[in-house]
Amino acid sequence: MFPTYSFALIFSCIVVLTTSHAGGLPDYCHVNTATAYSLNMPGITRVTLDTFDRQSQSLECGSVGCVSYVEISDMPLPTLRLGDVYTISITHTRDEVLFPNVRNNIRVWIDYNGDEEYSETEAAVSLDFQTFGTTTATFQVPSDAQEGLTGMRVAVKMSSDGGHTTPTPCDMPPDPLGFHGEVEDYRVTLFSDVANSVDADNTASALKISPNPALGVVHVNAPLQFTGSALTVLNSIGQQVYKLDNTNHSDLDLELSAIPTGTYYIIMRSGSGKVLSAPLTLMP
Repeated sequence: MFPTYSFALIFSCIVVLTTSHAGGLPDYCHVNTATAYSLNMPGITRVTLDTFDRQSQSLECGSVGCVSYVEISDMPLPTLRLGDVYTISITHTRDEVLFPNVRNNIRVWIDYNGDEEYSETEAAVSLDFQTFGTTTATFQVPSDAQEGLTGMRVAVKMSSDGGHTTPTPCDMPPDPLGFHGEVEDYRVTLFSDVANSVDADNTASALKISPNPALGVVHVNAPLQFTGSALTVLNSIGQQVYKLDNTNHSDLDLELSAIPTGTYYIIMRSGSGKVLSAPLTLMP
């Protein structure tokens, strides 16, 4: 017999759909059914992907009744190359007080086709009945995925050990007991392989930025093949803060003193569709 939750009747199950947010970026459905019934509710405490590493509290919303949905805006963007295999690690917790034996289901969805929605076919990671702790999985970015900025959703939710349904991208239909877990939304950049056109070990070494950190003026050096490329600067949530439609030269000086302090990504895209990306830190 599954446990019952009297508190599940208190909260309504609502999923709010919005279409865009500042800077014209896509905004995905918010899982407002992830309502915290207790401060002990399971959550996500760490996500690592390639060089990306974010650590947090288990229940970031911080109170009973709040929605455990987090849109990450304080970290650099992970960059994923089309066709490559990546390892992602997710550290997740359990409700040690009420449901110490209930395991978690884990999902990672990436909007590979760039249609501003998550679908079941875009599940990069799908693992059920995971004991609390750190779960590690590998996935391959499809070689035909849409290049550019897109979304990645990480979700941890109680399993059917506690009577819950399996996770869906927007919790539709809503779990009858409530989405008891946490959802974290990230922005990632997908880019194509540049190995055939650029003599470099990876995109970060191919695109050189100096100084870095910088105080305002940034020198960018790219391979000659990228002369005439479009250049954009994105902030930590993928908003475009600077753009050059035609770089004219492979050596550039960018005046970025009007841009606030923070972590950014410089992205160059050639006419043939090749992409270079490198992080930049701007100092006050």
